[in-house]
Amino acid sequence: MNYAGLIVPILIVLAVGAGCGLAGLGAYQLTTGSPIFAFSSSNAGGSTVSVSIPKGVGSTQGLIYDPASVTVAKGGKVTWTNNDPVPHTVTSTFNIPSGAYTCTYHPWMHGTVVVTG
Repeated sequence: MNYAGLIVPILIVLAVGAGCGLAGLGAYQLTTGSPIFAFSSSNAGGSTVSVSIPKGVGSTQGLIYDPASVTVAKGGKVTWTNNDPVPHTVTSTFNIPSGAYTCTYHPWMHGTVVVTG
């Protein structure tokens, strides 16, 4: 049996499906103006931190999330807001208590969240 002939089309379908799903998230944020990703904890207290995705960041490799690094207390909230007309993601590679995140569409876009307490 030719496994390569079977696996390759399946991988292509999965990749296209994942891309469409991520694009749908970006379209939702662009049409509603509300952040797609807002991480928060149900614990009382903590701080609130906002991160902006500046206009033009999707087409200019020198631009990244603003600010690129944030610190939030345990139980706090981080909200990312897309101000760019193109879709973006906030994809976590977190290792608690802190970690990095990136935009899957624009690999030069990266940032860090540090959780204290």
